[in-house]
Amino acid sequence: MSKKDKILDLVLEYKWFDMIVSGEKKEEYRSLAWFVRITDEDGKLLYEKIRIRRGYTARAALYELLGYHIGVGRKSWGAPDGKVICLELGQRLE
Repeated sequence: MSKKDKILDLVLEYKWFDMIVSGEKKEEYRSLAWFVRITDEDGKLLYEKIRIRRGYTARAALYELLGYHIGVGRKSWGAPDGKVICLELGQRLE
Protein backbone atom coordinates (compact mmCIF):
# COMPACT_ATOMS: atom_id res chain seq x y z
CA MET A 1 0.00 0.00 0.00
CA SER A 2 1.45 3.36 -0.98
CA LYS A 3 1.53 6.46 1.19
CA LYS A 4 -1.28 7.96 -0.93
CA ASP A 5 -3.54 5.01 -0.12
CA LYS A 6 -3.07 5.27 3.62
CA ILE A 7 -5.56 7.33 5.58
CA LEU A 8 -5.03 8.22 9.22
CA ASP A 9 -8.35 7.59 11.01
CA LEU A 10 -9.04 9.51 14.21
CA VAL A 11 -12.06 9.61 16.49
CA LEU A 12 -12.69 13.08 17.91
CA GLU A 13 -14.98 14.53 20.51
CA TYR A 14 -18.02 16.21 18.95
CA LYS A 15 -16.80 19.69 19.82
CA TRP A 16 -13.44 19.35 18.05
CA PHE A 17 -14.96 17.58 15.03
CA ASP A 18 -17.55 20.34 14.63
CA MET A 19 -14.87 23.06 14.90
CA ILE A 20 -12.78 21.41 12.17
CA VAL A 21 -15.73 20.91 9.82
CA SER A 22 -16.82 24.54 10.31
CA GLY A 23 -13.29 25.67 9.32
CA GLU A 24 -12.51 27.20 12.72
CA LYS A 25 -9.95 24.61 13.85
CA LYS A 26 -7.02 23.98 11.47
CA GLU A 27 -5.05 21.31 13.31
CA GLU A 28 -5.55 18.27 15.49
CA TYR A 29 -3.37 17.30 18.45
CA ARG A 30 -1.91 14.00 19.52
CA SER A 31 0.53 13.09 22.26
CA LEU A 32 4.19 12.66 21.39
CA ALA A 33 3.71 8.89 21.76
CA TRP A 34 1.92 9.01 18.39
CA PHE A 35 5.15 9.99 16.63
CA VAL A 36 6.13 6.38 15.93
CA ARG A 37 2.63 5.59 14.64
CA ILE A 38 2.47 8.35 12.05
CA THR A 39 6.07 8.76 10.83
CA ASP A 40 8.78 6.61 9.33
CA GLU A 41 12.33 6.28 10.71
CA ASP A 42 13.27 9.60 9.03
CA GLY A 43 10.40 11.49 10.65
CA LYS A 44 8.37 11.73 7.42
CA LEU A 45 4.61 11.34 7.60
CA LEU A 46 3.26 7.96 6.55
CA TYR A 47 -0.08 9.50 5.54
CA GLU A 48 -1.33 12.13 3.09
CA LYS A 49 -4.95 12.12 4.27
CA ILE A 50 -6.73 12.18 7.59
CA ARG A 51 -10.29 11.00 8.24
CA ILE A 52 -11.88 12.40 11.36
CA ARG A 53 -14.93 10.84 12.94
CA ARG A 54 -17.47 12.54 15.19
CA GLY A 55 -17.20 10.26 18.20
CA TYR A 56 -18.19 6.71 17.39
CA THR A 57 -20.95 7.80 15.00
CA ALA A 58 -20.98 7.25 11.24
CA ARG A 59 -20.34 10.96 10.61
CA ALA A 60 -16.87 11.50 9.13
CA ALA A 61 -14.87 13.97 7.05
CA LEU A 62 -11.72 13.45 4.98
CA TYR A 63 -8.96 16.10 4.78
CA GLU A 64 -5.53 16.54 3.28
CA LEU A 65 -2.80 16.03 5.88
CA LEU A 66 -0.32 18.78 5.07
CA GLY A 67 2.28 17.99 7.69
CA TYR A 68 3.01 18.18 11.37
CA HIS A 69 5.11 20.03 13.87
CA ILE A 70 5.90 19.45 17.50
CA GLY A 71 4.99 22.28 19.78
CA VAL A 72 2.40 23.73 22.10
CA GLY A 73 -1.10 23.73 20.63
CA ARG A 74 -3.97 26.12 21.20
CA LYS A 75 -5.93 25.47 24.39
CA SER A 76 -9.08 26.76 22.69
CA TRP A 77 -8.65 23.97 20.10
CA GLY A 78 -8.33 21.24 22.73
CA ALA A 79 -4.56 21.00 23.12
CA PRO A 80 -3.35 19.50 26.40
CA ASP A 81 -0.55 21.07 28.45
CA GLY A 82 2.97 20.64 27.15
CA LYS A 83 4.34 19.71 23.77
CA VAL A 84 2.24 17.70 21.35
CA ILE A 85 2.20 16.64 17.72
CA CYS A 86 0.19 19.22 15.80
CA LEU A 87 -1.29 17.63 12.69
CA GLU A 88 -1.83 20.34 10.05
CA LEU A 89 -5.11 19.94 8.17
CA GLY A 90 -5.56 21.07 4.59
CA GLN A 91 -8.51 21.12 2.25
CA ARG A 92 -11.58 19.00 2.91
CA LEU A 93 -11.77 16.17 0.38
CA GLU A 94 -15.16 14.65 1.28
